[in-house]
Amino acid sequence: VHRNSGKGRAGTAITCLLFFLGFYDNIYDCAKLFSSRRFTDGKGISQPCQLRFIHYFESFCKREVMSPQIKALKSITLVDVPVTSSLSNGCNKPFFEVFMVDGLQQKMIYTNKGNSEQVRFYAKQEGKIDLMLPGKLRLFGNIMIKFRYNGALSQPELFRVTFNTAFIGNNNSITADRFQISPESLSKDFDRFGQ
Repeated sequence: VHRNSGKGRAGTAITCLLFFLGFYDNIYDCAKLFSSRRFTDGKGISQPCQLRFIHYFESFCKREVMSPQIKALKSITLVDVPVTSSLSNGCNKPFFEVFMVDGLQQKMIYTNKGNSEQVRFYAKQEGKIDLMLPGKLRLFGNIMIKFRYNGALSQPELFRVTFNTAFIGNNNSITADRFQISPESLSKDFDRFGQ
């Protein structure tokens, strides 16, 4: 497999192949093998969504999970308010979009962009943002949630979270800290996001 950098998507595929072929009995050691052979600094797969996928693959191969489940999205809580402008000390009208992902196809199934109660300015002092959905949004399979904010001229992406409903535990919740979310770009907006 040849890619320009050869560490992200190619590394994900190669790590899963190494595990499938039985090089090691856990995905972590396969990822370490890939990174030690491909890079002199030991770095390898680094994107949170790719790291999550290799662990999904391991769980699937070990038959810990058999098939995707239908789950209902009821609410989203952002702990700490991202600062999108050094002048505002807060976030200008954040909103989110929920996509079902099938291969390269993304289908938006919900956005709260038109909800004037939720899409407003949030001050850093508020500490968190609680976003309740009006009903139960049914999710199945690969899901991506993009968080954006209304800028002066555009709607830049703050970050995104990807997951598969088959791997949601019995507590029916997902927690992702700042190191488990995927920034669209490592911008100053993402750097000012809290813990």
